[in-house]
Amino acid sequence: GPAQDAKLKEVHSKMDEVIELYAQTIALADGKPAYKAISEGLLQDVQAYYKVRKGSLDGLQALINKYKK
Repeated sequence: GPAQDAKLKEVHSKMDEVIELYAQTIALADGKPAYKAISEGLLQDVQAYYKVRKGSLDGLQALINKYKK
């Protein structure tokens, strides 16, 4: 019903926020050997979230690249 639709929309919004934060973190860690293991773990996590939210991994790398300096 409408209450479930509203809750689902809220959950999707939160997932989108989390995906953005993961992408930013991975981008900031890029090229820093001390953070390589952490970055790889985060990448695996965000890939799972992104795939659930978007249906595929298309666009994830572009999102990460958006935050690289």
